[in-house]
Amino acid sequence: MKTKLLLFMASIFLIAGFNTIQAQSIIVNGDFESWTAGAPDSWTTIDPGITVTEENTIFHGGAASASVNVTTGSQSSTDFRQDVDVVAGTTYDVSFWVYHTEGGMKTRLYVDGWSDNYTDPTLTNQWQEFTLTYDATVTGSIAVGTRYYDVAGFDGEEIVYLDDFTMVAQAPPANPEVTDGDFLTPTIFFAVFSKPVTQASAENVNNYVVTPGQTTTNVTLTASMDTVIGTVSPGLAAGIEYTVNVTGVVDTSADANVMTPFTTSFYFNNYNGTDLMITELSYSQPDAGIQDIDYLELYNAGASDINLAGMFFTQGVDFDINESIVVPAGGYYVLCKDLTNFNQAYPTVTGASQWDSGGLSSGGEDIEIRNSLGDVVVFM
Repeated sequence: MKTKLLLFMASIFLIAGFNTIQAQSIIVNGDFESWTAGAPDSWTTIDPGITVTEENTIFHGGAASASVNVTTGSQSSTDFRQDVDVVAGTTYDVSFWVYHTEGGMKTRLYVDGWSDNYTDPTLTNQWQEFTLTYDATVTGSIAVGTRYYDVAGFDGEEIVYLDDFTMVAQAPPANPEVTDGDFLTPTIFFAVFSKPVTQASAENVNNYVVTPGQTTTNVTLTASMDTVIGTVSPGLAAGIEYTVNVTGVVDTSADANVMTPFTTSFYFNNYNGTDLMITELSYSQPDAGIQDIDYLELYNAGASDINLAGMFFTQGVDFDINESIVVPAGGYYVLCKDLTNFNQAYPTVTGASQWDSGGLSSGGEDIEIRNSLGDVVVFM
């Protein structure tokens, strides 16, 4: 099960692998120097809302770049990707350069899921770099690329130049690190280490502390020697902020390297009812002078309050809900792009919070909210 609120994914810089790593990009033709029949080699996904051609005048490196002509405001029709092979437990540094021409389009990075940030469309007629650190949790093929989002001022067509797209694996550290983990149920968790660890240290229940109110009762090291399955009692409850500390685990090398202590905090939420629903969506309308007040309205049709803490969005906008937000029984709550602007536009609305990043598109899109266990709670 892969969820957004992975218990141990808060410290993404702690990911490492035990494979031999060479510092070369796994993106093929990321410099856009190779073209066949007018198409960039190795870039296998080019959606109908964009046209990609070779550009030999405006480029960041080498002698060419990709000219991406975006002809739609429907963001789901603007994907530009290729598949690459990654190794579980390895951290990758991802980078690309983008050149905006008019300021009506921003670029978002996709690496096995959407990044939280976008390029700055106001920086026109100049190159800007976008970087991200990606932690591979499985060995296999993932999609990597870009998507394009219209902003105020988009006139229906805009060219964006893309160049020097790289994805380079970092060298592994000496000490074992926590690379992945999650609660599969309120009482069962797993944790993955960056290299094989000793059974004695990995199965020591005192090395796994979950507070408040939880006791680690059992930990088992799997045959791979890098993954543990554990249980806690009495079990996690919704709406409570928990802290996890993992310490004292030792690798199997002759040096017996001790892990760097790991800690992270999170909310747990296993709500999976049908009472929570989206009743209204609104996106900015530049022609009406309304800016950055995109919002969605949630309604609780049930007889009990619903706490959103621990839920997260997987489609539409970016928001990991790591605070207590209560939608009252029979009541409403608003999530918005910019809380200050929303409050100015709707001063009588009292229940509102700001999501992390992203916005709603006039072209339409899916909105999906999941609980901590990955169950879909709301889809529209």
